[in-house]
Amino acid sequence: MNEGTIGFSIPISQVYERVSMWSDTANDDELNYDGDPTLYQDIDPNALEEDSEYLISYFYETLNVRDYFTAYSLLGSDLQSNYSYQEFRELIVHSIDIEINSRESLSVEDGIATFKINSDHEIRTDEDTRETHHFETIYEVGYENDQLKILNLERELLSKTSHSN
Repeated sequence: MNEGTIGFSIPISQVYERVSMWSDTANDDELNYDGDPTLYQDIDPNALEEDSEYLISYFYETLNVRDYFTAYSLLGSDLQSNYSYQEFRELIVHSIDIEINSRESLSVEDGIATFKINSDHEIRTDEDTRETHHFETIYEVGYENDQLKILNLERELLSKTSHSN
């Protein structure tokens, strides 16, 4: 004998009204979570270092194929609150090619992996001229909402080299 199931639905025109009503009647004590979501998360430092190195490489790959949306999605919420997508894109859109020259793992502690990356960004300044910008960037990579993200980055321009076609 098969038992039937009963389903309920709400017309889409009433969804916003119902969500507003539910959120207005929620008790504040029901909305607060006092625990640390990472408290029970066991992070293997070696895996974190390896995964963070991959994430940074993937970040540069997405920039090189001009997939700025994916690159932006790899940034943690603090970085995204400092830069809108449009501001982020404007910082990088003039790069023709980005090459990583060296990478160094600086530390892996307290769930944060820190790397130093030296990279060259080829920039077209006009039709006949391009420049290579030499950067040193310090990345901090860790978990945010169970997703590995670039939590912080500090980029320093070391030098520029001009080239003519």
